[in-house]
Amino acid sequence: MAGGQPGPRPHVRLLAARGALAPRALFMTLLLRLAGSDLFIHGAGGMRYDRITERLARTWLDETLAPMTLATATLTLPLLDRPAPSRADVAHAAWLAHRALHDPGVIGDEEAARRKAERRARIDALPRRSPERAAAFRAMHDDLAETRERRADAIRALRERAEGTAAAFLDSRVALDREWAFPLHPPEALGVMRSSIERAFGAEVSAPPRT
Repeated sequence: MAGGQPGPRPHVRLLAARGALAPRALFMTLLLRLAGSDLFIHGAGGMRYDRITERLARTWLDETLAPMTLATATLTLPLLDRPAPSRADVAHAAWLAHRALHDPGVIGDEEAARRKAERRARIDALPRRSPERAAAFRAMHDDLAETRERRADAIRALRERAEGTAAAFLDSRVALDREWAFPLHPPEALGVMRSSIERAFGAEVSAPPRT
């Protein structure tokens, strides 16, 4: 510790740490679990980081802290009018937009996709570093460039969809934040959560004892 020195506790990054440190949250929960509670209730984040406090108590004080348990619930604000995209959705949309530049089949141009497959087969059959192979490679890309120009609208639509999916994902991170203050939630949503909590506790109380 820092010898009990008074004053603020600055944020310290591990790689920049020098000298004695005085942790804030960990030390507070250590005191409470050591002498101020019989059971400490954490949220999801605290339940993870307070394992450090238990190790600190064992190694520094040779003490076992009061047990802890988890109580958490998720209630989000009604800010979305459709399901939020996932990271996988964002990655897939970006992949499609990029793939469409090189694979006409992605935009439904099966004829152009067939021609590309035939040209690739011819390229593979020609000797490496030969003029014929280089000419076939250029011809394939010339054909792809013509397809991109002819199907520009379809390619643009995929690119715009990818951009929209990425933007929706960023917006959803705000909408799905679990840390909005409870007065911002509609009363009916708080009522539903209260009922679900009461049902959960009722089920726990009424459950037969385990043998």
